[in-house]
Amino acid sequence: MKSEIKFLPAVHIAYMVNFKGYEEKSIGVTYDKLCRWGGARGLINGATKFIGVSLDDPDITPVEKCRYYAGISVPENIQPEGEVLTLELPAGKYLVAHYDGPADGIALAYKNVYLELLPNSGFLPDDSYCYEIYYNDPLPEKKFVMDICVPVKPM
Repeated sequence: MKSEIKFLPAVHIAYMVNFKGYEEKSIGVTYDKLCRWGGARGLINGATKFIGVSLDDPDITPVEKCRYYAGISVPENIQPEGEVLTLELPAGKYLVAHYDGPADGIALAYKNVYLELLPNSGFLPDDSYCYEIYYNDPLPEKKFVMDICVPVKPM
């Protein structure tokens, strides 16, 4: 995996919570609902970023209890509404690791980030959200093209 330390700007997201683990199908259902909400409000366009926030480690937390935020970038004036919540992902330094592969390789990619890339970077994870930025629709080819973004601070 290619990685680099870079400054990322703050991103305001609208998101829905998936409480059914990191299973591709349940996350897809959550994104479908969010996209219907966002599309009806004119919030999805060529500049929209699709962002996922994985909150739990499936090696520690039972998979069925892992929480995932399915999100889209939105203007700062967008407020929570029903099941749709908002969150500001802060600006700062991030280790950004690029992943291009199948869904079943994402867990290994995360392990690579935390067990190989971070320890060799001169940085430690910072206290903020780790998130993914998706660059494709993974359904047609069953392939993900994404960046894993981990907030970092110097050792």
